[in-house]
Amino acid sequence: MVLNNAQLHPAVTFSNKVFRKDNEYSRYVRRFRDRAIYPSFTIQPSAFSRYDLDIPALIRNLGWKSLFEDQRFTYCPEAVRLFYVNLKRESGPDLYSFKTTVGNFEITDDLVHDIGRYFPNLHFAGRLPDDLCVLHFFITRILLPRSLSSATLLHTSDLSILHHARSGRRISYASLAFCHLVQYGDDNNDGWLPLAPLITQLLRKLGIDLRDKITLCNVHDDLKAQHVLARLDASVGPRKPFTGSGGEAATLIKALVSAAEVVIDRELIGFSNEFKGKRKIPLTSLASLSTRLKLLKDGGRASTSRIREEDEAVEEPKDNADISDYDSPPHYPF
Repeated sequence: MVLNNAQLHPAVTFSNKVFRKDNEYSRYVRRFRDRAIYPSFTIQPSAFSRYDLDIPALIRNLGWKSLFEDQRFTYCPEAVRLFYVNLKRESGPDLYSFKTTVGNFEITDDLVHDIGRYFPNLHFAGRLPDDLCVLHFFITRILLPRSLSSATLLHTSDLSILHHARSGRRISYASLAFCHLVQYGDDNNDGWLPLAPLITQLLRKLGIDLRDKITLCNVHDDLKAQHVLARLDASVGPRKPFTGSGGEAATLIKALVSAAEVVIDRELIGFSNEFKGKRKIPLTSLASLSTRLKLLKDGGRASTSRIREEDEAVEEPKDNADISDYDSPPHYPF
């Protein structure tokens, strides 16, 4: 919807003819016209409550609850790229220093703990407790998304946000988002352009007419809490590996049944040779063979059936809020 309230300002018509200098247009073509747009991820913080992780409380402590109540995912790629062209690095403070905005935080014992794993340095998010590790996932993929190559690292800005969330102090998301956007207006940053839906929404509220422009919706909505916990190697959540239909136990049972079939064939051949040329077969021998064949066949089938029933019981989730850990994760990096 285009704002056209006379009390505010007249609506502005969006135009590609915004380059007054040739070097500005050359910069757009060279650095921004073909830049990829960062995709959107949608997952509610409450999805982690079943694992006793109170992520909604951390979000509320920051004052960011409303960010998950009215999420927008459509964006105008052309307008987003032109928006970044007009951002200059000197437009705002450096997101990763953050000394003048929210203070200079260091890695402290109240944020990280020894989990018995080796990390190359202290700045790996894997050292965080599970709840802060999940919150860091939300920061680096949804709220202030950045390249996956650096999403596992703790930047100074990440530490400040985690400190505020843990201590119950609010922090301005608008300030953080603006500082984050400025980083990608720099020619030295060639990463995917983040927060495209937010930028598009902002331009519309400013009265810029985007009705005749192409809009897209690149959102990954099949991401589950179990996927995130497995990705973060958290200490909570189902940890059983997926090994195919029936799992390793069923594979073993199938091999045993195949071996049993070989034994049955040998029994039949031996039985045939033993009573070859005889008119009558002793009933005791028939009963013995019948019993052994039944044990070999039915025993293997019953074991396979029990394994299958147990696997199916594990594969079926208790509710529809999540999926089984036996299901494959999404086929995209996150």
